[in-house]
Amino acid sequence: MPGLKAEVTPGVTNGSAKFDLSVIAIPRAEQAIGHGGAQESGDIEFIWEYDQDLFDAETIERVAGQYERLLTAVTVNPRALVSALNERQGLR
Repeated sequence: MPGLKAEVTPGVTNGSAKFDLSVIAIPRAEQAIGHGGAQESGDIEFIWEYDQDLFDAETIERVAGQYERLLTAVTVNPRALVSALNERQGLR
């Protein structure tokens, strides 16, 4: 996962969420299929869908930031235990 680029993109909503929180990861190359051909890209788009009665946008942005830091830590040390990475990143 060297060079992985992750970003939070505000999504389109239909006004309801199927679950309390869903996170969908879509590789950019998958998005290009059927739209001019797949390109070699390591980028991944994450779509965060959540129940607005349970979470506010600031909470989801904070959790998404923590998740991004965790993914970054995994790329630096792929053999580390997730629990150890959480402690080092202050995610507990």
